[in-house]
Amino acid sequence: MCKTALEKIRAQRPAVRRQRRRYLRQYMTVYRRGIAPERLRARDAVKRAVAGGLLIRPKRCESCNVRSRVHGHHYAGYARAHWLDVIWLCPLCHKDAHLRGEVDFGADLDIGS
Repeated sequence: MCKTALEKIRAQRPAVRRQRRRYLRQYMTVYRRGIAPERLRARDAVKRAVAGGLLIRPKRCESCNVRSRVHGHHYAGYARAHWLDVIWLCPLCHKDAHLRGEVDFGADLDIGS
C-alpha cells in the first residue's frame, strides 16, 4: 500500500478523528478570536446566503473579469444592514480594495440599486 492509502485508513480511526476535531476546534477558536466580531457575522451571513441560494457566487471577478474563485467584498461595511451587500472580487482585487481602504468600492458599479 502506498503512503496516502495508509494515511486515509489511519484517518478513519476514532481516536485520530477525535484528535483532529479537538485540534480544529482549538485552531478555529484562536483564529476567530483575532477577527472583529462584526466581520465574522457578516462573513457567516454571506456563507449562509450562498449555501441557501439567496446569493450566487459568480465565476468571474466583478472588477477585472478574471475567472477565479472570487471573494465576497463587503463594500458598504460590516453593519448588519449591509451583511449581504457584497461584490465578488478575485483575491488580487480584494486585497487591493482593502489596501486602498475602499469601503465604498462598489458604489460606482450600480449594485443593489
